[in-house]
Amino acid sequence: DNDNSILTLFELLHKVMTEKDETYANIADSLTDMICLFIKKNMSYKHTFTAELQNKLYENISNPDFSISDEILRMGFNLDYFRRCFKEDYNMTPHDYLTNMRIDLAKKVMRANLRLSIEEVSFIAGFNDSFYFSKVFKNVTGVSPGKFRQLKGHIK
Repeated sequence: DNDNSILTLFELLHKVMTEKDETYANIADSLTDMICLFIKKNMSYKHTFTAELQNKLYENISNPDFSISDEILRMGFNLDYFRRCFKEDYNMTPHDYLTNMRIDLAKKVMRANLRLSIEEVSFIAGFNDSFYFSKVFKNVTGVSPGKFRQLKGHIK
């Protein structure tokens, strides 16, 4: 962190947590997310080119038509080689990485207590099909989206 960006984020987080106005929890959550994203983005990896795909995954988190394979090919890499390198750097395949990001987004949306339907949440999280979203959500979290919402999102 050459320009003290992360220090600035931590100082803002400290200020928000000590002042604790009515919106402090939402702001603190957002700042914590930003700090985590900043750290993830600036970690050094064995294969620097995998970070380019990671950035594309973040940019396309809600885009159900985003094709990881097409993006890897656009970058000029062999699919199998790139997937092996990505797995070395992130301990999962690009597909699993994007899926986990999308499920995390869906959980955040549901925790925000918005009165969105499961179908609306699935579209926000980048899924075209709410039934497929529910299946993937349950596979990743162990509970259905409806059960997750009933438990008020207290499941990690």
